[in-house]
Amino acid sequence: MEHIVNRKAVLLIGTSLLIVLLLVTVAVAQNSNPREVNADTFWDVNADATAVNGDATIVDAQGSGSECTLTRAGLLKWDVSDIPTSANVGRVKVTLHTVRSSTGSSDTTKLALFGAPDNWDETTQQGNLPTPPPITDTPLAEITGPYTVGGDVVFNVQGTSEALVQYAQDQISDANDQTISLWVEITSGCPTGGVARVAWNSRESGTSFLELYDTNAVTLSSLSVNDSNTTNWPLLTGLFALAAVVVVGIGYGVRHFNS
Repeated sequence: MEHIVNRKAVLLIGTSLLIVLLLVTVAVAQNSNPREVNADTFWDVNADATAVNGDATIVDAQGSGSECTLTRAGLLKWDVSDIPTSANVGRVKVTLHTVRSSTGSSDTTKLALFGAPDNWDETTQQGNLPTPPPITDTPLAEITGPYTVGGDVVFNVQGTSEALVQYAQDQISDANDQTISLWVEITSGCPTGGVARVAWNSRESGTSFLELYDTNAVTLSSLSVNDSNTTNWPLLTGLFALAAVVVVGIGYGVRHFNS
């Protein structure tokens, strides 16, 4: 009898561990590298129309005076054509990788993302860039300083009702588009009589990252696995808690059967 009970216990333990392993595998499958920017440049209001800024080592945003008059703005573009148009985006994360300089900016300097047209190329002279570049009247997302030299600027927006998430969803769902293009501008918090500047690595010296997260909390059936990055800690914590409960339950059951 003890031999049969032990065989049942081993079978139960093995089955439970297999289920937990499969669930953990699903959770970990959501982790992959962020999507790197395909093209980036900056628009310089005062530059000659023949200037080409796409080969610069930084992307730059600048605002001048108390009204933050636009002097420079960044342009970023990602190709998302490998993502199915049926994808459901619930969270968008944009990382401007490694701030190179932050002259004149302060804790109140606000950096904003706007939607931008897709018909620009970083090797094209500035005079051929779309004018004006932003296609959204209001910011899709905003972040306020301080901006630390050597740090990252991160826009992390969650919720299908949020403007940046809706914009990404629209670009992905449109089979004739599938490019996410963003205009980065300083909108407030510039010093009187001075210039606020936030610059970050271009893809020539680093990169900027885009991460898209499916609204489905467990699987990535809608999105390519290349479009999600950070570990789903709540899910993994829950799975380990479940595993602990299963192990305790099995231990109790084995003791009960053997008593």
